Amino acid sequence: MDSHSEQREFTRVQVKLQAELLTGGKVFIKGTLGDISMKGMYLTCEGTLPIDTPCQVMLILDGGQGAMCVQATGRVQRIETGGLALQFTEILGQESAQHLQNLILLNSRDDLVEQVEQEFCEHVGLKGKD
Repeated sequence: MDSHSEQREFTRVQVKLQAELLTGGKVFIKGTLGDISMKGMYLTCEGTLPIDTPCQVMLILDGGQGAMCVQATGRVQRIETGGLALQFTEILGQESAQHLQNLILLNSRDDLVEQVEQEFCEHVGLKGKD
């Protein structure tokens, strides 16, 4: 494990889902999720936003039907050729939080399931328990 991943508060998992970033209430970027954790995500996309741009995130879980999705707010943390990284600032609603936890748990490698479950127990939303 590299030192960057050892510093992570939450485990990242590889997931291929469609995602949309909204700014100003309009879809600004559509792309494919590369990886995700409870704290953020990497989006493979052609568009870009400046670092620190606030946006709303919608992860489409049901193939575009709109009934099942994860909604969150976040900020652009890193820009790369072909994609960008976002840090979540808030998961919008208990249902989105539960969908996100399930998404991460179901896509975790078998050897990481216990670690992921422990991370969920040690945190309230995006923050550690005090």
